[in-house]
Amino acid sequence: MVALDLARSIEGADDIPGVEYREADVTDVDGLGAAIEHAASLGPLRVLVNCAGIGPSERVLGRKGMHDLALYARVVGINLVGTFNALALCAAEMAKTEPVDADGQRGVIINTASVAAFDGQVGQAAYSSSKGASSG
Repeated sequence: MVALDLARSIEGADDIPGVEYREADVTDVDGLGAAIEHAASLGPLRVLVNCAGIGPSERVLGRKGMHDLALYARVVGINLVGTFNALALCAAEMAKTEPVDADGQRGVIINTASVAAFDGQVGQAAYSSSKGASSG
């Protein structure tokens, strides 16, 4: 498992035998790449469950003013760009492995989505738009 907030992510699951945990930022090509390379060094990389995401609540225009653009960019960076980064890095690593069947399959990548891409909620402009952009 790779996570940005590793301690919080493995709370209650850190005693699963045979599982290693690494901290990485999905928006950091080098850091995430190193974590993926480490995983591949343990055996053929066959699965990615791509579910990194954040969803801080802030209205486009609220009592405090306009939605903070830096926060919006951070959400899009993690939820959209980070998803692509993990997808691309893992696909490249999986391509190095031997096929598991006659069709040449080497692994599977599961990208999680959200109904918020189509049915946003108040205060979720950044999250909804990042999910909508990644669902196409």
